[in-house]
Amino acid sequence: PISIGGQNCHDQSFGAFTGEVSATSLKEFGCDYVILGHSERRTYNKETDESIKKSAQFAIESNLRPIICVGENLDQRVNGKATDFIERQITNCLPKEFNELTIAYEPIWSIGTGKIPNQTEIREMHRNIKEIVFSNSKKNIKVLYGGSVNEQNIQEILSVNNVDGVLVGGASLKIKDFLAIYDSAVKYL
Repeated sequence: PISIGGQNCHDQSFGAFTGEVSATSLKEFGCDYVILGHSERRTYNKETDESIKKSAQFAIESNLRPIICVGENLDQRVNGKATDFIERQITNCLPKEFNELTIAYEPIWSIGTGKIPNQTEIREMHRNIKEIVFSNSKKNIKVLYGGSVNEQNIQEILSVNNVDGVLVGGASLKIKDFLAIYDSAVKYL
């Protein structure tokens, strides 16, 4: 089974929001999911935690399942501030009401670089993310890993405790690479 998702949605159904996509439109196109807060959107479109929170809440009200992206930059990782930064992002982006939620941990320094955190770092960050969300709500949560996911590392990533799946970025644009990742994931699971 395959589900379709959008890469973003606005926090309003209708209005003069040129270039934005509404959750209503995504549902009409058959989407079940929407990615919110990707680091590129945060950087290039100046999205804030508050705007991501509003979009996530509206997505839920529109029967979409938000995938909220969080991730630290290399300076925050090196200086031991990654966990605190991720906690602030999640706390500030968490919608008020939800039954289930997906968080995608995508360390910014890993996206497109081919470098990924080691298994211990991934396991600990995913554990921390689950604890943060569970402390705010006892709802169903999944935590995905994203950042330079490829055919060579997919099984290693999926073997890490607390990893519920992956969010594939650049490799999804190359059909052969994406299908290889998909095949490896299916064989692993």
